[in-house]
Amino acid sequence: ARVRERPWDFRAVLKVVPIEVVVKADIDVISETAVRLAKEKISPDETYRVTVNKRGSLIKKRELIDRIASQLPFKVNLDEPMKIVQVEIIGEYAGISVLSPKDIFSLVKLRRKARFSRVLGEEES
Repeated sequence: ARVRERPWDFRAVLKVVPIEVVVKADIDVISETAVRLAKEKISPDETYRVTVNKRGSLIKKRELIDRIASQLPFKVNLDEPMKIVQVEIIGEYAGISVLSPKDIFSLVKLRRKARFSRVLGEEES
């Protein structure tokens, strides 16, 4: 609760992304696992996007996104998806999750929202 009231007091953790499965950072293994998870967790009426963050890997982000998305029957929404197929690649490991946008904690976004709310509140006074 304190982080929501005073987000500018927190500096060490800027973003938290839950990870459901950790696999070898191999494009075939990642795409197979991501597709399986997505088909389990996304319902036919939900939209999605694939997000890939990588460090220390030669895997091409665009190629991985295309491999995953080409196997999913759901509607894509890049701006406001109902679910996010999240892939985090660090070196030889990849973390994969299928999340709702609210499941990802971003201190930067929280600070921006708090600042915006304060500005709106000041204008109303």
